[in-house]
This record gives sequence, structure tokens and C-alpha cells, in this order.
Amino acid sequence: MDLRRCLAILPFLALPACDSGDDNASLRSLTADAIENADLSLVDAIEAAEAASPGAVVVSAEIELEDDGESYYEVELYVDGVEQELELDPNTGEVLDSESEEGPEDEPSEDEVTAAGSVGWAALIATAEAEVGGVAFEAETEGGDDRFEIEVLTEEGVWEVELSSDGTVIEVELEDDDEWEDEEELEDDDDDDESEDDDE
Repeated sequence: MDLRRCLAILPFLALPACDSGDDNASLRSLTADAIENADLSLVDAIEAAEAASPGAVVVSAEIELEDDGESYYEVELYVDGVEQELELDPNTGEVLDSESEEGPEDEPSEDEVTAAGSVGWAALIATAEAEVGGVAFEAETEGGDDRFEIEVLTEEGVWEVELSSDGTVIEVELEDDDEWEDEEELEDDDDDDESEDDDE
């Protein structure tokens, strides 16, 4: 991990745990731990996925947390119209798992894939991080209308930064912790349901 990322993350390591009456840390502090422990940044993970799938178009990337405290990067990309999801080791960039699926219900539109193909993720993520002074852990296309959403962790919380493909900041919003954690849990539940359906 480079010195800039290390210094940016230090304040998060003292984040308080949830006041739910147990010893479990909040999702925000767990995310901070995952970022701090990862040798690769979000940009590194995107570049590793692109290297593993030449010609692919990345439409989203994020750091994912597992129940056992481990983490990995999940990168969604498209190759010749086929969706591919890669799970990458957060320290080496090695592909841990790969799934291909054609035509899922929640796939990005053709416009989103086209927009993602023309964007420089590294520049967008750097702009979002500089805008709010934190570390990005999730990036995705947003609606196919030249809008890209980057989620950035700071000492104040999780910021959602929307940008156009040329790097212009469109909107910046500090997420409510409870609402953000609820949304993340719902997304995880949906992913678990899809995995169970695939196994049947």
C-alpha cells in the first residue's frame, strides 16, 4: 500500500463499533479495515481485471467483505456482450473466481457499457478521492447517461460522488450511515439469493 493511501485511512481505524449491544464493528469500520489491509487499490483491481480479460469493458468494481473477515475485489465487465464477474485477491490481483452470464435481468444497458468503454476509471477515481479527501472502494456506471458513481470512504463517512466521463463533478453527497449499511446488506442478500439459484 502506498503512503498516501495509508495516511488517508489511518483516521478510520479508530471508528466506533455499532451501538447494537454486541461486539461487531460497523460496516463502515470493517470496510476501512479491508481497504487498509489490501495491498491493491480499487484502480489496481480494475487494471488487474482488464489484464485478465483483454478487450473487456469494466462497468463496476468494489471491495467485498465476507463473514469470516476476509475481503476481495469484485469487478463486473463485459467481453463481446457477455457479462463476466471476477473475484480478485486484494493483495495480488490473482483471479480467485470467474463467472460468465449472458443477459442477466440486472445487466447494464448498452449505453452504460458504451459509456464505460470510453471512460478512464483511474482519472475518475482520483478526482472523486480528491474531491472529498478519502479512499474509493466502489465505482460503477450510472444509467448510461454519461454519469459515473464513485463511493469514497472518509473520516466523516461514505461519500457518493457522481461525475461525467470527462471528470466533471456533478454531485457530491454524504451518505447516511444507517441507510448506506441497509442498502449494502440488501445487495448482499440479493447476491446470496442469486448464488443459491445458480447452484440449483
